[in-house]
Amino acid sequence: MNTYGTKLNAQEINRFLDFSFKQNERAVAEGRRGTPICVWGTHGIGKTESIINFAQERGYQSIYVAPAQFEEMGDLHGIPEVFDPNPELPNHGNQLTIYRPPQWLKDAIQNTSDQPGVLILDDFNRADERILQGCMQLLQMHALFSWKLPANWQILLTANPENGDYKVTELDDAMLTRMLHVTMKFDATCWAEWALSEGIDSRGIEFVMTYPEVIDGARTTARSMTHFLRQVGPLENYSSEENLWLVRVIGEGTIDPKAVDLFIHFMTKEQSSIIQPQKILEAKTFSSIEKKLKQVITGKGVKRNDILATICSRLTLHVMSKDYQFKELHKKNMVKFLLCDVMEASLRFGIHGAISNAKAEVKKQCGPLIQDPKLAKAILKSM
Repeated sequence: MNTYGTKLNAQEINRFLDFSFKQNERAVAEGRRGTPICVWGTHGIGKTESIINFAQERGYQSIYVAPAQFEEMGDLHGIPEVFDPNPELPNHGNQLTIYRPPQWLKDAIQNTSDQPGVLILDDFNRADERILQGCMQLLQMHALFSWKLPANWQILLTANPENGDYKVTELDDAMLTRMLHVTMKFDATCWAEWALSEGIDSRGIEFVMTYPEVIDGARTTARSMTHFLRQVGPLENYSSEENLWLVRVIGEGTIDPKAVDLFIHFMTKEQSSIIQPQKILEAKTFSSIEKKLKQVITGKGVKRNDILATICSRLTLHVMSKDYQFKELHKKNMVKFLLCDVMEASLRFGIHGAISNAKAEVKKQCGPLIQDPKLAKAILKSM
């Protein structure tokens, strides 16, 4: 896949953008221009939504535009208009040709506040080569001959790979060196955290976390899978003949048929094996949870570390969500869960690390869950 920059998941890209935006703001304060940032990635991976959410969450104004929709250069730099600065005088060559900026720039051009903003150029390399050439000055100077961005605005772009699978215009070195590049990769845990916040059915989230390889970047993308799960989520029982028919029809209309087959297999054969976070944390006697864990993970002679990993990930996301409320019983059960015989050292370390390295407000609510001497000893032993 011909993309540029380090491959990062959505959370890592936000961290990168936070730093880069601050660097650009520092540059502006010192009288220099910031560097445009281009996020590469396959279709449906969430590039555009991710950067729009990034801007909104941090209070940036934003303008979204897809240069591929531009038919003429006038869509970029504006339309010419004859202007006479002295209409009361005889016309002896004092008329001027001026350019009216395009309507999509109105909010930025007329902005008189100190609120920073972001110009988002989506699917940038799908534009015609003439449009791309016209953007050269914009990327370097943050302005064209007819208009300029406010000083406290930044430029973010998205682009698809230059690998022959997409109808894109290849960017030459002169264009590439005007930007800072990263590539977004799919990460099931990042997607699951977002999906939970969006109210996606937990069964569908468990499916993606158990089989992340199903997101293959062709027909089955994070976007198409989300569409599918929103459609079938209201179905209470996936095992009935009528609902299975609906799942297949909706599935084959949105994702790859092989992904539909795997979804149906998971929902009818495996989903009941996923022990829900609430049951683990609220168990009055943890021995019942441990017994079920052993049955699920090792009961059929083959250790199902994929199922165990999904249970661990769901538990981690639950306790790190904004709605979680700590209880002492939760701490006892969390420690027992992490120290049980079937637990993999890497999964134990992963949960401990995720909570330990969480943001301050998240760590405050769920940090006590892992504060135990026996657990700390087991973690150190596995390092």
